[in-house]
Amino acid sequence: MPIDCKTVSNCETVSPSERTASSDYSEVLRRFELAIAAYKAQADPLTLLLLNKSAIPLMDAQPHTWQSIDDPAALDPEQPFTAIRAVCDQRLSDAQVGQLTGCLGYALQAILAGPELSLPNVAYLEAPTGSGIQAAFTLVEFAYDARLSGRTAPDYVEALAKAREFIRDGTPIRTTNKAGAGTQGTRLVEGLGAVRLSLYVR
Repeated sequence: MPIDCKTVSNCETVSPSERTASSDYSEVLRRFELAIAAYKAQADPLTLLLLNKSAIPLMDAQPHTWQSIDDPAALDPEQPFTAIRAVCDQRLSDAQVGQLTGCLGYALQAILAGPELSLPNVAYLEAPTGSGIQAAFTLVEFAYDARLSGRTAPDYVEALAKAREFIRDGTPIRTTNKAGAGTQGTRLVEGLGAVRLSLYVR
């Protein structure tokens, strides 16, 4: 089954042949193929979730270094993260990646008052499965050094919870026209809506 890893923005292409250097890659690929077969046989939320989770390790030669933000250990104040990854189980357009970046950066600045979020590195994983079913994922990575937060007691949990909220709903609605005439009642960045997206840090 061919797997095509396509990249845009600042993402470096890593070919499937390079990934085979990892002793675990063949097992990761086998699990991904099984997930594709299950989704092909019965496309429902459960098999889609399995497909999503199985695809994530294919995007990284060291899959175990990334931790879901739902894992309490991932947001340990004693071990600040230096990178953020967003994985979406659909292909995002350039405009949507821009919205994701703007909302994430807004949340981090509002809660952590740290450095600017880096430009996004974007990769697409596409796996033709036959019968007209195309499994597609978007992976977006950012450099962000949480150690440089300007807060005395930075709340990483709150920052990434806000990031999720803003990515879905958009940045807060402006209550004044300080940003310019007619901006009251608008958002700086619109949200993506109800897309299935997972966040990871390391």
